[in-house]
Amino acid sequence: MHEIAREYAVSIVDLDRPELQEAVAADPAAFVAGSAPVCIDEFQKVPIVLDAIKAELNSDLQTGRFLITGSTRFDALPQAAQALTGRAHIVRLLPFSQGEIDGVEEDFVRVAIEDPSLLLPQLTAL
Repeated sequence: MHEIAREYAVSIVDLDRPELQEAVAADPAAFVAGSAPVCIDEFQKVPIVLDAIKAELNSDLQTGRFLITGSTRFDALPQAAQALTGRAHIVRLLPFSQGEIDGVEEDFVRVAIEDPSLLLPQLTAL
């Protein structure tokens, strides 16, 4: 996430910080209305932020507007599972990719922003 924020010159809404938790809980719409991508880390700390994202996406469903990360499985939170149904692509990341282990340069961040559909499992016809 930090690499994306640097590349696109945007800040990260870090919900590990108690003062940001309070501010986002008080006015979640203000924190999701920025220019894309809006980067939110530890979303599970203030799950109401997902409703604000849903409202934004209802008016503009442009791909890549939000990058939401957390240390909790997205589908483990009942509110999360309902809030962004049909609006989110979930990519589960392991701590290290095989490329990182092998010391090979990867382009995950570029692909995640430019064509996130490439990160989704491909369906094969039967």
